[in-house]
This record gives sequence, structure tokens and C-alpha cells, in this order.
Amino acid sequence: MHGIESNGHEDSSVLIVNDEPDQLTLMGGLLRKAGYSVFTAEDGVEGLTLARRERPDLVISDVSMPRMNGLEFCREIRSDSELKSVPILLITAHQKDTESAVAGLKAGADDYLEIPFDAPRLVAKVSRLVERSRLEASYRDLVEHATDMIFTQDLTGRVTSMNLAGQQFLGGSSEEILGNSFFAVFGIIPESNGFAASLRRPQESREFRHQFVARSAAGEDRWLDLIVSPIKDKLDETVGFRGLARDITERKQFEEALRDSEERYRLLFESTPQPIWVYNEDTFHFLAVNEAATRIYGYTRDEFLSKTIHDIRAHEDIPTLMIKNDPN
Repeated sequence: MHGIESNGHEDSSVLIVNDEPDQLTLMGGLLRKAGYSVFTAEDGVEGLTLARRERPDLVISDVSMPRMNGLEFCREIRSDSELKSVPILLITAHQKDTESAVAGLKAGADDYLEIPFDAPRLVAKVSRLVERSRLEASYRDLVEHATDMIFTQDLTGRVTSMNLAGQQFLGGSSEEILGNSFFAVFGIIPESNGFAASLRRPQESREFRHQFVARSAAGEDRWLDLIVSPIKDKLDETVGFRGLARDITERKQFEEALRDSEERYRLLFESTPQPIWVYNEDTFHFLAVNEAATRIYGYTRDEFLSKTIHDIRAHEDIPTLMIKNDPN
């Protein structure tokens, strides 16, 4: 038996699954007064059917129920692609039953509440979980529309989610990408990358950063800046990894061009037969001199760099190029 009631003030809905009629009446009344739409079901089987049909914003489930208990119900919710992100609050009648609470959290529950409970505590937990669910939904929307590639993977290295930017870069749909290893998806040889070991030791996992080259769907080799951080569960155990990969190819090309330019300048500076020196405009100390200057003026490079331009008297017959360097 199930039903729905609302006072019309809120658009958030709560599904309560409990085989105790008194508990259904009590919790339903409290949450309706708080402004929630309330659905009720008397066991996990009925609750699962109702959840799939109505898509509630929150599920409250008893632990001990016939046909399907609360832990089994949690696992079913978490394995459903349409319901897996719905927050679950478990109700346990065993006060201070830590074992049931831990089992519930491992089964996928987000929080638990012991009976007896006071009304404000129930409403506060429901409010917090619903608000957190909304924030997480907003985050998922941002991830999906981000320009950076954002993905998750499990402890075996299999990709469990990939946003639209990642799908476009790789040229595959979510169904084609998910379930494959991170290294296969990005065309990486694990042994050639130092970060492979970090993904294989979850007990030692911590955030790390790495840059690598991956082949895009367009057939281009692109530089990616990868940041990977561990995903922790409610018991602070690593259950997977979250990655963000940003295409930095243009930046890499600019850095390479800058290095080439600096190298050409250095070669020109050193190979020019005319003496050249660079000095600080404030202190007049030498910052750099070329080989021609050391040869013609008879100082070593270290001796030159210990002097100022006032210590050097230029030969009248030797043209010298002086380059000011503004310290600001």
C-alpha cells in the first residue's frame, strides 16, 4: 500500500519505506508539515517499484523489512542508473547499533537515524541530504558541460564516467568508453608513464599531476595536463579516482617556441664578434657578457659579473653594445 500527500509548499519529494504503520504515519506527518511531498511503501520490493516510477528526491528506509530488507533495497537503488544518485537515509531500531550503520553505509546509504528520534533531527537530516543532492546535481551539470575532460575510474582502472568534452576528444559515446581502462581509452602505455603506479595502489593514493600526449579523435597528438585525486567513501576508504584532463597543446607550443627563440638569442649573443653586455639599470652591475667581451677586455666571465659598467673603460676603437635590463 502506498500514497502521496503534499501541502503544496515544496517541490521536494520523499519516499518512506517501512513495514511499521506507526513509523510511516509518524515520519510522513512530520515531513508533510515540513513541506515535503511524501510517498510511502511497506517493504523494499514495493518501495523499489515506487521509486522507479516517481523518482523521489530522497528515500528513507527501515533496515529490517520482509521480502527485501533495507540493505538489499539500498543496493538495488545504487545499481539503478536512474536512481543511483538519490540520497538514502536508513532507519534502525537498534540504538547505538554501529554494525548496522556501517553495513548500511557500505550498501550505499548516505546517513542513518536511530529510533527513537526527535522530530527536529529527522527534518534536519532530510533537509541536509536533499540540499546536498541538489548541489551534487548542479555539480554534475557543470561537469557535463565543462570544456575540460572530467572522468572517474574504479580501483581496477576502468573508466566509470566521462563527460561530453572527453567523449568528443576521444570520438566515442559514453557506452563505448565506459568499462575500458584509462590507459586504453587515452592510448597510453602504462609502463611508459610514472603515474601508472599511483593508480594501482589505492591505499597510498593521493592527488597527483602529470602531463602526457594523447591521440585525439581527429588524429592529432595533443598535450594533456592531468590532475587525478582519490574518491573517498563515507568510511574514508579510496573507492576510485576522479580525473581532470586539460588540453594544453597551444601552451606547450608557445613554450617550445619561446625556448627556441631564447636559444637563438643565446647563440646570437655568444657568436657575435662585437662585445655585448647586459647590465642592471639601477645598480649598473653586469648581468651577462658574451665571449667577445671577455676575450677583448681580458676579464673572465666571473670577473666581469663582479663589476659594474663604471669599472670598465671601453676601448675607443671597439664598438660595444650595452643592453639595459630594467629590474622592474
